[in-house]
Amino acid sequence: MSLIGEVNAQNKTIRELQTEIENALREGRFIREPQVAAEVITYRPFYILGEVNNPGEYPYTSGLTVMNAIASAGDFTYRADKRRVLIKSVDSPSEREVDLTVNTPVRPGDTIRVRERFF
Repeated sequence: MSLIGEVNAQNKTIRELQTEIENALREGRFIREPQVAAEVITYRPFYILGEVNNPGEYPYTSGLTVMNAIASAGDFTYRADKRRVLIKSVDSPSEREVDLTVNTPVRPGDTIRVRERFF
């Protein structure tokens, strides 16, 4: 930013970033009562693997659910397990198994793996 220099936004919420910029502007005596608005323009993509028709990388959209992600990937294959999926988040070292519901959320950078059913 031209008045306060670079601001690191990594691992900060939008509100934390806004507050940091406001404080820097206030401390630099550039603006008495700064009000900053910030928004995310582009999110990290999500990935979907396994028993879907078109596995790969897809753009993340706010409010994305696993069911929406599967629909983006061309739906399940005929041998997919439609009850549970594995999700690996960016900040987690391992996958976690979750029951598949219409409200199961996806976060930016998540990798979703749809397994093959056995019966």
